Amino acid sequence: MNVLIADPDRDFLMSYKTLLELLENTVQTVFDGTQVISKLAAEKFDAVILNENIPRIKCRDILKVLKDDKIPSLVITSKKEKLEMADDCIRLPFLPHELTDKLEHISQQRTVNKIG
Repeated sequence: MNVLIADPDRDFLMSYKTLLELLENTVQTVFDGTQVISKLAAEKFDAVILNENIPRIKCRDILKVLKDDKIPSLVITSKKEKLEMADDCIRLPFLPHELTDKLEHISQQRTVNKIG
């Protein structure tokens, strides 16, 4: 899968980029909402992992763009309830396998949608 991860925490980005690449994903990272929008305009992604506290453009505004473009979203959040427009959420703190499991689920859903 071609995945975009957007998070202001550079250490988080590098560690999870490495993890997802070891699982044979192509991963790009950005630090703020304007970079997310720029990447989405320039390239096609299979999924976007987005921190709910991404700076410069609000998470919900980015989620609207992702919905319009039919790109699955996984939002990293500290809230207990799921964000309304997100396809899925992962709550902080989380273990690496939780992230990879949710990304695998997104991948399977994309396969089912292409077949069906």
